[in-house]
This record gives sequence, structure tokens and C-alpha cells, in this order.
Amino acid sequence: MSLDLLVFGAHPDDVEISCGGLVHRMATLGHRVGICDFTRGEMGTRGDVATRAAEAEEARGILGAEVRINLGLPDTRLSAVEPSHMEAVVKVLREHRPRLVVAPYWVDQHPDHEEASKLVTRATFLAGLGKYPPAGSGRFRPVAVVYTMFRRPFETRFIVDISASLEAKLHSVAAHRSQTYAPPGDPNPTRLTRSDFLDNLRARARFYGGRIGVDYGEAFTTREEVAVDDPVTAFTGARADRLLG
Repeated sequence: MSLDLLVFGAHPDDVEISCGGLVHRMATLGHRVGICDFTRGEMGTRGDVATRAAEAEEARGILGAEVRINLGLPDTRLSAVEPSHMEAVVKVLREHRPRLVVAPYWVDQHPDHEEASKLVTRATFLAGLGKYPPAGSGRFRPVAVVYTMFRRPFETRFIVDISASLEAKLHSVAAHRSQTYAPPGDPNPTRLTRSDFLDNLRARARFYGGRIGVDYGEAFTTREEVAVDDPVTAFTGARADRLLG
């Protein structure tokens, strides 16, 4: 299956938290979108593998992604220098041949997020080398790789209007109930079980939306300059409804 967009996350809820709005918006626009989770989240404080897999599939349906892949790599032990981890990512890229790839930002508190970012960055190049394993899979390289924000802010290169997709994003995050819900007095609270966690996601989306004159937005960055073939369409289309000051 050839995809227009493939979004990578280290754990089963990372894509929803970081750029669920983008996934929903692109799917709504008719693009073929896939999600790829590196691990099953088995080392998380809350939940188990079976529960998290079911929650991830529910969230996929909410966002409208056509496919969700789990590489089954070891949680808390992702490594960009482990050949089998790199080959797994290359295999997914060659199989699904996405035009655009989204990876976690390369600076983050969680080591798995940083390793996932490195793996995707390197794999998108290595997948284009005919002699790079696995043997028999056709070489491929996506048009571009962009990076999504989890915890650490970055210098924003572009912001996507997710005003019409914000509620779907929050709904998809809430679908990960084992991660986002804890009863009163629970002995293992986490950042995600805080009562204001979804409110904080909404606030960040409002902040970035405000920077482009819309209700809600998600920020992205790149390592390289972005090529624009048609600036008139690219800029006026995105800002056509922006309010005058």
C-alpha cells in the first residue's frame, strides 16, 4: 500500500498526542495516512500490551488513518545503532512508500523519542540505497521528513491549521484510557493522568493556532529548507481566511 503520509511514534499514544490533528486533517482531505508505532509500550507505568493495542486501534479509527503498524521493538531500548531496528524501519518505508514522513523531534525528555527520531531520519536515507537490507525490497526514499513536537519546543518551520480536527485529536488521546485515566487515590499517577492534561493539549494547539490566525494549530519543523514550487498557492491558500487586524 502506497501512503501519502506515514507518521512515526515511539509508543502507541505518541502520534495522537503530538500530531493527531494533522493525521485527522490529512485523512479528512482524502490523503492515505498511516501510523507506525515502534514499541507496544510494554514498559509504561500503566496498561498492558493487549489493552494498549486495542486502544491504539480505536484511536486509529477516530483519526481516520488507513493503517496502523507496530514494529514490536523493545520499549525503553530503542537504538538507532541497532541494525535490526534500522532494518525494521527501512522495511516499513519500502513497503508503504509514503510521500511525506513525520518523525518525533530529535530533542526530548524520553530517550525512546530521541532514538525514534534518529531511526526515522537515517532510515529515510538508507531506504533509498539499493544494497541496504532487507534484501529483495525495492529501494525508496520519501519526498520529505518533518518533525512533530512532543514536550520540547523548537523553532517552528510551519504550522498546520487543525481547527476542524482538534476535537478528534483529543478524542483519540482519550481513547488511550489506560494511560489517561486514573481513579482518585491511584498509587501510580503520571503526567497523562493529570486532570488538566487534555486542557494543556488544547492550550498548546490554541497558542500555535493563534500564531497563524486560526483557532488551533500544530507546529512542525524540518532539518532542511523546504522547497516550494508554487508560492502563490502555498501561501495564499493557507491564509485565505485569516482575519484582518
